[in-house]
Amino acid sequence: IPQQHECKEEEGLLQQVCLPERNSSLDQEDPGHPEIKEEPEELYTSQEGEHLILKEETDTFMVTSTCEESEPNSDQLLSHNCPEPESRDEEESNIRPLSYFEDVTAAVSEVRDKLQDILREEWTNISLTVTEVDVLLSDPPEPKTRAGFLKYSCEITLDPNTAHTQLLLSEGNRKASYVKHQQSYSDHQDKFTGMFQVLSKESLTGRCYWEVERKGRVIIAVAYKNISRAWWRNECAFGRNDKSWALDCSKNSYTFWYNNIQTPVSGPRSSRVGVYLDHRAGILSFYSVTKTMTLLHRVQTTFTQPLYAGLWFYHNVGDTAGFIKLK
Repeated sequence: IPQQHECKEEEGLLQQVCLPERNSSLDQEDPGHPEIKEEPEELYTSQEGEHLILKEETDTFMVTSTCEESEPNSDQLLSHNCPEPESRDEEESNIRPLSYFEDVTAAVSEVRDKLQDILREEWTNISLTVTEVDVLLSDPPEPKTRAGFLKYSCEITLDPNTAHTQLLLSEGNRKASYVKHQQSYSDHQDKFTGMFQVLSKESLTGRCYWEVERKGRVIIAVAYKNISRAWWRNECAFGRNDKSWALDCSKNSYTFWYNNIQTPVSGPRSSRVGVYLDHRAGILSFYSVTKTMTLLHRVQTTFTQPLYAGLWFYHNVGDTAGFIKLK
């Protein structure tokens, strides 16, 4: 009997424990008890609201406490959150005056102008160098045949204003002869008064070629126009100064003269001498002209002025020299 009583008590306890779980499962399966189903939601909602309200109050309390500890009043709070404006002096120091920018602009412009000048000068030097190189590369070499020289032939006439009074000009002033009697030339500052010399009327630049047919002893020359016209002095004699270059053509020999220095020249004798000038290249060449052309002497120098063809005679009456009309 006691054992049966204990079993009944245990069944009662199990029913009390299991009954809520069974009722809960029945509530979930049976939609006919809305009041029982909504009660947990209302409980949850009220608990959640109380939790949120409590959290807000707690946060507010913490913020207020923090502000009260760090900022005693609202004025200090505002002054703490808003930065204090800069003073007028600080603002003015941060604002560059207009004159400052004008000075900067002027300095930049000056540097720009100097740079442009430097570049312009350098470019000019480069252009001149390129031009000189181009000239040297593009100019054809000195001709080798008479036909090649004739491409550069020029017509030369003599200037009566430079002729000594004992030189007779003829054939349209292309020929000069040494004569015994003086000629009635008008006085002129360019006239040679000591040496029996004469200069051409035409100036010679670029590439030129001409031929002189001579009889007797004649000096064939080129000279600057500002050569002296004095009496018997080296300053005015062709080949005896630094303003003229001359080939002395005598009966049996040739001699080249420059700055009063003579250089013996060998080569076939002929009555005709060809002269080739490349003024820009500084080349002056003398040729003996027969059936062929033979180089007698070549000069490589720098000509600083236009040149003029010249003739110089000795005291031999009847000696003549004339420029051949090649065209």
